[in-house]
Amino acid sequence: MLPSRSPSLYQEVKMASDAALGLPSQVLLASVAGVGKGATPRGRLQYCANLGLKINAKLGGVNVRLAGNPDQVIPVIGGRPFILFGVALSPPTSSSNSNSSTSDHPAASAVAAIVATRDRSLGRYSSRVLLQPWDSSSCTSVCTVTGLRGAAKELLIDFYRQNGGRKPEALVCYRNFSGSATQWQQLVAIEYEALRAYVCS
Repeated sequence: MLPSRSPSLYQEVKMASDAALGLPSQVLLASVAGVGKGATPRGRLQYCANLGLKINAKLGGVNVRLAGNPDQVIPVIGGRPFILFGVALSPPTSSSNSNSSTSDHPAASAVAAIVATRDRSLGRYSSRVLLQPWDSSSCTSVCTVTGLRGAAKELLIDFYRQNGGRKPEALVCYRNFSGSATQWQQLVAIEYEALRAYVCS
């Protein structure tokens, strides 16, 4: 629980819990949640409801499910067991670039998030967060996620265990991207093909 809005404090909490200890955490702002002096009732119910959804998901609960048969909603899978990946790479913010560099906290680190479904209803996900070394000069062509193969292996093991030892036969991957068509093709050649070859082998 944070006493006030503090991006630096939030970052430290998340680095300690999610990255260093490997424990899920949920940060909340005391004043908005209605705790302590200066708390305001406006928007409190919606804020706490959103916190509840986040906490439920992080503890393995299900907040939403796919409406309808996945074979009809996602016809490309063709009735096969499938896994859906989401991959996002966020470059360093201006504030992180301005921070001094230490051995534990590089001055400029991007963050990659990888999520993968664990069931056909798309209600359960596993996720991994990876800190990425960042050099803007090396991203003039295309920036790929370092460590994607290892994260995919861990997520595939989660899927395998959740589905009674059954591997996926189809892969759908969503990836955030802003660039040219040529850069997109380069990204697909490196990341998607690596995922597909590993997951569907």
